[in-house]
Amino acid sequence: MSKVTKVLRSSSSSFVPPFIKHIFQKNTRLNYKLQGDVHMGINLAQKNPHLSLPIYENGVFRNPWTTWKEEPTFDALKMTVGRLFMSYPSKSEIKEKLPVITPERDEIFTSVPKGKVRATWLGQSTFLIQLDGINILTDPVFADKTWTFGHKRFTRAPLTLDQLPQIHCILISHSHPDHLDETVVYHFQNSVHWIIPKGLNEWFSKRGVSVSNEMSWWDRLTINFSSKTTKTTST
Repeated sequence: MSKVTKVLRSSSSSFVPPFIKHIFQKNTRLNYKLQGDVHMGINLAQKNPHLSLPIYENGVFRNPWTTWKEEPTFDALKMTVGRLFMSYPSKSEIKEKLPVITPERDEIFTSVPKGKVRATWLGQSTFLIQLDGINILTDPVFADKTWTFGHKRFTRAPLTLDQLPQIHCILISHSHPDHLDETVVYHFQNSVHWIIPKGLNEWFSKRGVSVSNEMSWWDRLTINFSSKTTKTTST
């Protein structure tokens, strides 16, 4: 079995995508005052010098790190246009180097042993995370193309939405179209619990979603699914 195949196969390890874990960034705490709602996450950041306070102004988050700089409009436009003329691998090369492997149905429909976590990569930042009888999707993208000016995906998704086991919760890290697929939102709507970044409630509400929690940086959330409970921390 090739290394690529091993990577693409589903895993039963304790891997969880980093944006639902604590990520400690040293020496990055800045004393900005949040414009708007006060969240539990601010209190957590104030107590921990390794965590940066969220900066949320005029409906958007601002990058708190001093190494960040805004790209000039011309440079951003040049980068966007340049992507149209980039050379990409041929279809045969992609098929050879990144074969699409469909997860075994019996595996993803089988409960994970108590205390274990199963993470199945479904392309891009989409993972099916299964633990304690709860099925979670992260940044689910299943469409061939998620926005008008974007590229089509190079390979198909290894599963269709209808081939997934019952999903209880969906985590959205941010609203870029390659992480937030509108077709997925319409597919699930209120059949799942959505955990979304602060500022997206209105966008989701317009698409029929009311079962959601907005989270700011370092917010903590406990959700009960029948007799099961899961916890997450926003980073």
